[in-house]
Amino acid sequence: MDQRHDPAEDSKAGDRVSGSVRDSLVDELRRVLGNGVHVIPYQDNVDALDRRTVMVKQTTISPLPEAPAGQLRVDYVLTFITPNVDPSKAERDLDQWVPQTLADLSVSWLSWSSAEKVLFDPQNLAYDVSAFVLTTTRNEE
Repeated sequence: MDQRHDPAEDSKAGDRVSGSVRDSLVDELRRVLGNGVHVIPYQDNVDALDRRTVMVKQTTISPLPEAPAGQLRVDYVLTFITPNVDPSKAERDLDQWVPQTLADLSVSWLSWSSAEKVLFDPQNLAYDVSAFVLTTTRNEE
């Protein structure tokens, strides 16, 4: 999906972008996930997992060679971490939670390409979701 983020064209509440792309992504995750899920906006250490957690990790910013100057692709890894340490409970939790959340993240400016099961730490299963936003730098007008 080649979708570009243009804040001027955003009209739905979930499509409004304020601040940085990361801020908008974190706001959208919080809107979709609700108060029961901890959203960590930056890659960080987690001392204790007492509830479902999503960590937002920006990985790359790159120009789009096929697009006009100022068009950027911003890549993220969204790590969905379950607090369940029992493997079967963790699997069931992730099986239900991750696909539903990805389906609910339906803003025009966000795309995802894959979700890979990983170990977040020795005890907690997680999924790393590769996602990206196509955006325009502000100084282009």
